[in-house]
Amino acid sequence: MKLEDLLYFEAKKDYVQVLTGQQSWLTHMTMKAVEESLPAGFIRVHRSFIVAKRKIESFSSSEVEIHNKQIPIGRHYKDQVLAQFKLAY
Repeated sequence: MKLEDLLYFEAKKDYVQVLTGQQSWLTHMTMKAVEESLPAGFIRVHRSFIVAKRKIESFSSSEVEIHNKQIPIGRHYKDQVLAQFKLAY
């Protein structure tokens, strides 16, 4: 797996699901540990989601879309996410 293949990470109780365009797998980690280990280019958009910015196909003030999946933007992350795209809402 290459870093550029990653689409997003999704929290699943005590696990994190890692998704690429071709596969997914579960790992026993916290989202905080994943977030701290990732380089720039990934952004936490929700308590349960971290996404690869370059893989975002579209977005609004309430969600981003990656690989035909709508991922919500959490209210605590909204300002940070929209600042990444320099948008006012």
